[in-house]
Amino acid sequence: WLEEAKHVFLIASLGRCERLVSLSLAGNQLGDSVFSGHLVRALPSSLTHLDLRNNGWRARTIEPWLKECERLSDLTSLTLAENPDLSKTEYLALMPGTLTRLQVLNMGSCHIHSLHALSACLEQNTLLRSLDLSNNSLGGLQGPALCDLVRQLTMLTHLSIANNPLEKEGVANLGAQLERCTGLQRLDADMTATWSEGALGLVRAVMQLTCLTQLGDMQLPHGEPQAPTSGWNWNGVQGSAGWQRVQLVFLAQRLCDVDPTKHPRLSEAGLPTTLDLRGCQLHQLPRGVPLLTHLTELDVSENALLRLPVEQLCTMPALTSLQCLQNPRLVSPPPEITSQGPAAAMTYLRLAVESGYSSKSMLLLAIGDGESGKTSTINALVSDTDVSDRIHEDSRTA
Repeated sequence: WLEEAKHVFLIASLGRCERLVSLSLAGNQLGDSVFSGHLVRALPSSLTHLDLRNNGWRARTIEPWLKECERLSDLTSLTLAENPDLSKTEYLALMPGTLTRLQVLNMGSCHIHSLHALSACLEQNTLLRSLDLSNNSLGGLQGPALCDLVRQLTMLTHLSIANNPLEKEGVANLGAQLERCTGLQRLDADMTATWSEGALGLVRAVMQLTCLTQLGDMQLPHGEPQAPTSGWNWNGVQGSAGWQRVQLVFLAQRLCDVDPTKHPRLSEAGLPTTLDLRGCQLHQLPRGVPLLTHLTELDVSENALLRLPVEQLCTMPALTSLQCLQNPRLVSPPPEITSQGPAAAMTYLRLAVESGYSSKSMLLLAIGDGESGKTSTINALVSDTDVSDRIHEDSRTA
């Protein structure tokens, strides 16, 4: 935070920065500064990125700054986030030329409750790549306006609408509009815990958007949607390549939270053939993995797995390699099999499912000194209570 007296020195310094391209003035309470007008006129015309977040802006005090932005012909990124008094977006009409050139616009945490003005201001923009409207007050009635806005921004690669009270009605039709943003790579939105029309719409969009790889904090709802709600042939959806994309993207997001280098890479065919889950602190295999039927190689080494969904893994027709070393608690496949290599492990599991059976008896040979506990141990193993009856002293060892 710059004291107001130091704004004079900043103004003088900016006048000498003829090649400055990026400037952040965040958190300096410029909205109340008496030097604000002088400072905005000192901005170098070479700027491409301008960050004005958290400055206590009000519509009246932001006006000269936005008017001056028209002079910044190279400006492509503008951040106005964390200025709650900018809840009405009509003031953006002060910079029509700038809005047509912007590629990044961040208006998160501005208490915005209506999108109509913003949609009108961005109507001529064909370049916007990133739009952040998170942590605002967009209610369910703004759903249609949000759809209109997304419909016209077909070049978006990042859209954030998380933490808005849109509710399921507000996003019911959003998925259909998102499908037009074929280059969308990241989507931050609120997914309901249960299946709803809004959740289904977002999932449909994920199925269609082949560039999408990041979903913020979204979590896939559990279970299956009810037929009256979904209108889907759910059995057909589950087996489709699009549904595998849904599982992969949600899985990738979880892995990125653990280790960004574990992000699954898409193959030329659009789906991965190998998946590396080493060292991801897994206690169980993510439920979406068996649905990735294109996988040929799976590595789950160096985790804390207790068991694998063997039957589900064996339904993956292309899977021939399963590496699961250094899972000390893993029951199947056993260590003597996993040590022979990933191909041997997968072969073992397929044979176990196809021709294996559960053995409920075993031969146990106990060797030890007299009265060392051999009989007590065996009696405890065969007892329903895992406790041996009292054994009297053996006279043979007297």
